[in-house]
Amino acid sequence: MNTPVVGIDVSKKKLDVALLAEGTKVVENSPNGFAEMESWLVKQKVRLPEIHVCLESTGVYSEPIALYWFDKGIKVSLVNPNCIKSFGASENIRNKNDQVDAALGCPLAGATPAKSME
Repeated sequence: MNTPVVGIDVSKKKLDVALLAEGTKVVENSPNGFAEMESWLVKQKVRLPEIHVCLESTGVYSEPIALYWFDKGIKVSLVNPNCIKSFGASENIRNKNDQVDAALGCPLAGATPAKSME
């Protein structure tokens, strides 16, 4: 069984969340938004203990959501935003927006040996 991968594009006020087969959702970058994201994933029938969360490493904006999932025992990979951009270019994806970046986190996590938080 493949590990469900959640891609997250991080900004100061919002998180663009992508679940590869289910599309994207935008939530607030706050504890309430984190809980909303978790509820959405459950509604998509994702088994939370099995997910791999892959998100841009944007310092203070990405730390709270990364720790939210890490504290729940979820595998979390923080990726340099340039890697996501380069991966998109290698896939000939020319659109550049938050939802595209979030969606790129899904295959990127599966295609590369991204280090997870420890």
